[in-house]
Amino acid sequence: RLINVHVLGEYTMTVNRVAERISLLLAWLAGIMAVAMMFHISLDVFCKYFFNRPLDGTIEIVSLYYMVGIVFLPISYISLTDSHIVVELFTVRLSDRNIAKVKIFSALFTVAYIAIFAVSTALEAFHRTIQQEIWETAEANVAAWPSRWILPISGALMVIAVLLRMYDGIASIRNGSTRK
Repeated sequence: RLINVHVLGEYTMTVNRVAERISLLLAWLAGIMAVAMMFHISLDVFCKYFFNRPLDGTIEIVSLYYMVGIVFLPISYISLTDSHIVVELFTVRLSDRNIAKVKIFSALFTVAYIAIFAVSTALEAFHRTIQQEIWETAEANVAAWPSRWILPISGALMVIAVLLRMYDGIASIRNGSTRK
């Protein structure tokens, strides 16, 4: 399990299971998007050099969908698995209990920051959806507005993931079962 289920309540365990499944699905989707991007770009290069006709919209699709999805879709999984890059320069000599307190404090800061990020990107996505934002290519248009929803959805899921980790940390401190 990604979270210490022994200290979680029944309701929180259900939320945790759903969050784990959604986060894992999004991480897999990001991986699939990376492979699809590789094939898409390779096909574009192939068509450019063998048929003198590159695929229209490759740069736009890569920029709008593949790159954004690869970066932001797995972020809730990274948060749930506590896999962010961590520098323990100042915490290396702290006790497990104090490390748990530092993690809770950083989780509060992260939740506040990512919640603001999710709300602001949701407002922008809503605005772009109403406008039906498109990007022009040489021969056609690419709908840009759907990709704008990747950021707020990923941000909201990261907030849930960090809150679950924070709840786990608080419960661990209360039960005396802190761990690094």
